[in-house]
Amino acid sequence: MKRVLLSIALTGTFSAPVYAQSSLTLYGSLGAALMYTNNQTGHPNWQVGTGGAGSNYWGLRGIEDLGAGTQALFLLESGFKINTGRFPLKEVGFDRQAFMGLSDVTMGTLTVGRQYDAITDYLASFSLAGSSLGGGQFSHPFDNDNVNGSFSVNNSIKFSSINYNGFTFGGLYAFSNEAGQFANNRDYSLGAAYSYGPFSAAVAYLQANNPGANNTGAQMNEEVSFEADRQRIWGAGTNYTLGRTTLGFVYTQAKFNRPQLPKHVPEKLQITDAGHSVDLNNYELNARYRLTPAWSVNGAYTLTTGEFSFEQESNNRKAKWHQVSLLSSYELSKRTNVFISAIAQQSQVRNSPASLTKIHGFEFSTTNRQMVITTGLRMKF
Repeated sequence: MKRVLLSIALTGTFSAPVYAQSSLTLYGSLGAALMYTNNQTGHPNWQVGTGGAGSNYWGLRGIEDLGAGTQALFLLESGFKINTGRFPLKEVGFDRQAFMGLSDVTMGTLTVGRQYDAITDYLASFSLAGSSLGGGQFSHPFDNDNVNGSFSVNNSIKFSSINYNGFTFGGLYAFSNEAGQFANNRDYSLGAAYSYGPFSAAVAYLQANNPGANNTGAQMNEEVSFEADRQRIWGAGTNYTLGRTTLGFVYTQAKFNRPQLPKHVPEKLQITDAGHSVDLNNYELNARYRLTPAWSVNGAYTLTTGEFSFEQESNNRKAKWHQVSLLSSYELSKRTNVFISAIAQQSQVRNSPASLTKIHGFEFSTTNRQMVITTGLRMKF
């Protein structure tokens, strides 16, 4: 009897490494902040907010080793608001990502599900809005170029290459899932990045047909900033590191054909006829400096130019936004940091007294200026 028990114990002991090649990881990031805004709908405002510098999310990542350099994988990731405990989207359990697939060390990774597009995968980290060094408040107006990842893509198949001496690339195609409407609310996206020593660069492109036309297609209605017949975003970015300093530049262009403008924009422009097109160009200069191993300071200046075209040409408007963003972060440990940030935005609409000043995540200002100051605590696990 003792020999039988010993045999079972030894079998279990030597079998353990087989199972150890598979893993399940729980991870996440959460933050809470106190925010002051000098003007939201005509009033100053103090509020408790979620995130502040980066997003709040948690996720599960699973990997199974299939041998010969091949793995099966899955990822489930959800955002949440720590000040209310609510999820961002109704009836969506994993709003950020939910996918599974196969990975091979010689070829790359193929995944299927709800995923990020190439703008988020390759370009976003070059902007402070797309990193934990700034977050959503640093976004370009309306997050028109999705560098803050305001939406994910449903029904998508994505390929991501392996690293070829610093060069990576990938592509995504998302189905409409609507019978007889193959091109209605579908997306496709391509991107590439290169890194060599202190230099790195990336380019990315996204096209969406009828984004938000329904909640069964590639983009959900409640996520899109502009519902449009067609949405095209492309951009490029570069970083260069000099000692403790990293300097960056990002350019993006977002074009929307026959858009439905964001809430309150038509009334602010005092225009009621249908929109013909919206073209937005974003130019961001940013710098990241580490004063000590624990203390960093990051800043960005963004110029956004926009043209709103309407059926009646006399209603056409040109707009311009200037935004300055600063963030200082101090790490209390490898997982916990405190931060303070300040964002100031000014807008101007040519030949119009209208104000389109709106720092991302807040309500419109009734003047052409708005300022937000945020301080808070973040933890990662």
